[in-house]
Amino acid sequence: MNTDQQHWSEWVRSCEQKGDPYVLVTVLTARGSTPRGEGTKMLLAPDGAKGTSLLGTIGGGRLEYLAMAKARELLLAAEPRQCVENFPLGEKLGQCCGGSVSLLFEAFVPASREVYLFGAGHVGRALAPMLAQLPLRVHWVDSRVSEFPSAIASPLIQHVTEEPLAIV
Repeated sequence: MNTDQQHWSEWVRSCEQKGDPYVLVTVLTARGSTPRGEGTKMLLAPDGAKGTSLLGTIGGGRLEYLAMAKARELLLAAEPRQCVENFPLGEKLGQCCGGSVSLLFEAFVPASREVYLFGAGHVGRALAPMLAQLPLRVHWVDSRVSEFPSAIASPLIQHVTEEPLAIV
């Protein structure tokens, strides 16, 4: 995945659509001198042969190294989870900033069950929003692009095909 010019929200959307796990790291609090401010985000996701891909930065140095290690640990656990960790940047981490940072780690793991919904007519349009609220990957299949609503919830994966049976 090319992450050079991508905003973190686009990468989240891409991971969600492909069913890839990821960890979102957010600077919750930044006290004193810190490399990045509150609200700064960084994402980490598996990337085949590379191990993991990184998008964004929370400031580099030992802080980012430790944050990446924690994110990798959460990815390996393969379960949805949130946790907050505090990092004093001065002597303990060897960063010249000297302040302290609290990071929120949010691990997102895709649903392991998949459901295929065939038809975007009135029944499909009624079922799709309900299925989108469940921990499932929902594939919504129809040959008529005009039957799909203009906006589709991110957990739904839209398939427009002339041969719906080929999806099965």
